Amino acid sequence: MSFQQTGTAGTFEGAPGQVSVARETVPVRMAFIRKVYSLFGAAIAVWMGSAAVIASNDAWAQAVLGIFAGSPLGLLALIIGGFVLIRVTAKSFPLNIVGLGLFALLYGAWTGPIVWKYAQAFGGYLIVAKAFILTVAVFGGLTGYALVSKKDFSFMRAGLMIGAALAFGIIILAAFFGIGETFVASTGFAAMMVLLMAGFTLYDTSNILRNYPANMAATAAASIFADFVVMFLYILRLLGASRE
Repeated sequence: MSFQQTGTAGTFEGAPGQVSVARETVPVRMAFIRKVYSLFGAAIAVWMGSAAVIASNDAWAQAVLGIFAGSPLGLLALIIGGFVLIRVTAKSFPLNIVGLGLFALLYGAWTGPIVWKYAQAFGGYLIVAKAFILTVAVFGGLTGYALVSKKDFSFMRAGLMIGAALAFGIIILAAFFGIGETFVASTGFAAMMVLLMAGFTLYDTSNILRNYPANMAATAAASIFADFVVMFLYILRLLGASRE
């Protein structure tokens, strides 16, 4: 999910004087892409590690699950805090690397209890592994297509932002007021979220190639990392629903 708005082609809105990596030389562009995906891989490793630590301890998993499940404010603070952290540290090296690491830890803390819950319900972590493999396949295919085709997916921005705002609003209404709880828990909503994250994967990959400056690889990595994690969680939900 995007952390920055795109400006006109080749510029980066909100960063005066910074030129998009799209206007740099081929070696600079290639180095930037390698750095983005190296940081993305590192964030995935931190996320998986922190989630595994929590999921492997019943007491920790139950405690963290209680915080998020019992208090919508706790989950809301986690999500907003993570996004603010990335925005604040975006342009400051090495703080942006630290920010990405903390962002991955926060998402691991969120994911760990969910993974534990599914493992308890389905007698092991096979369902989690299947969800992860499917996510890698879908995400990898989409981001690979965006990288190879070099298509401009900026036309998707308005629709994705509206979709994300609606989804967030529906989740908030369900969490705080119980409105639409059945819909939020449904496979239909989970499928919609997977499709939304698929759209964000295409858009964010294109946006990274066309609009991010070379010194913001960590922020770029954070945007596609968030797409991957949210997609994984909803694919996991779909697999769980198919086995119930």
